[in-house]
Amino acid sequence: MRDQRPAKPRLLYYTELSHDSMGIDDSFVEGVIKKEIKPYLDTIAVYYDRRAEKARQLGDDTISIPYRARDDLIEAASSFVDPAKLDFIIVRNTPPALRGVLSNRARYGYQVGFHPTFPHALRRLEEARLTRRGLLRKHVEYVLKRHRLNGFARRCDFIMSTSSHMIEDANLRQNMTFFEMPGGFDADLVPTQRQPDEGPIRFIYQGSFDITRRMDIVLSAFDDLRGDDWRLEIFTADFDRAAALVQSSVRCHSGKVTVNAAIDRAALFEKITASDVGICTIPTTPLYAVSSPLKMAEYYACGIPAIMSPLPACRDTFADRGCGFFSEFDRASIKRTLEQVLSADRATLRDMGAAGRALVMTDRNYRKIAKDLADFLLSSK
Repeated sequence: MRDQRPAKPRLLYYTELSHDSMGIDDSFVEGVIKKEIKPYLDTIAVYYDRRAEKARQLGDDTISIPYRARDDLIEAASSFVDPAKLDFIIVRNTPPALRGVLSNRARYGYQVGFHPTFPHALRRLEEARLTRRGLLRKHVEYVLKRHRLNGFARRCDFIMSTSSHMIEDANLRQNMTFFEMPGGFDADLVPTQRQPDEGPIRFIYQGSFDITRRMDIVLSAFDDLRGDDWRLEIFTADFDRAAALVQSSVRCHSGKVTVNAAIDRAALFEKITASDVGICTIPTTPLYAVSSPLKMAEYYACGIPAIMSPLPACRDTFADRGCGFFSEFDRASIKRTLEQVLSADRATLRDMGAAGRALVMTDRNYRKIAKDLADFLLSSK
């Protein structure tokens, strides 16, 4: 990597992910940074390894660094990439890594971007509120971390995220260079459309069982259904937590709910395509108000409609298109929406899925997002 400066601008992207999660936990890194943006920029993705003592090269465009070295990302990665030959460094969600990158910017001359994907400090505050443990401590921690994050963001050359409101300081939002980037999907992984056989309506949920998602409310709404003509399949990295929650929340219909460990995106898309309706109900709290659910785009890419909460990202895209079901986030409302789905015929569900697929194929596929991101970056050089 040191031999010669590449003809294309070079981007280093710190993923905030363990190298063990490569190919499973993050479709953006695999679909955009390591694939679709390649025609425009040379890219290097950096993961961390909690067990490693030194950095390793995992491929031509992938580096793994020790977890403890993230505070000095530049030094850790310099064995494999010359920081003086980098045009852009983007750091995701990791203030310690961002601080080190910013401190070396004048020395090496690269531009610095910050990519907040989720307000993690606010999530921990919400967890404390739900569990009623350490609320005061978490509130103080949240205020301090928000102040520190705003300070780092103010020094960046640009911010990229699903919403400018990921940065909570309104004055800072008005004065920063921002690239808005919705949740998307890799269109090459979407299988040829096939509908499930006749039989029970097949719901699918893929994603987190974090306490802030309140999946107990969603599962209880399923358990309140009177009919038997449905099944729910769950895919999650939180397998043990999900299995325990299903056991405690689903008493009348336990045989209709299946919990599976997380699988890679290609296999997951096969499962989605074989389903009828995706579950994308999320609490309408400040924590999720700025989210652009990845699962929503993936459900529609695979041609199935979704049950969604009226979050701005969902409402603005699908509310007036007649291709989805909206529900307030409470047990009774979700139950009514599930009943609405179960009363629809499969032809209606297929038409809704096809309409949503046309929307996301245009606006949410990673090829378009990568081109837009590349145009944004190259215009700043």
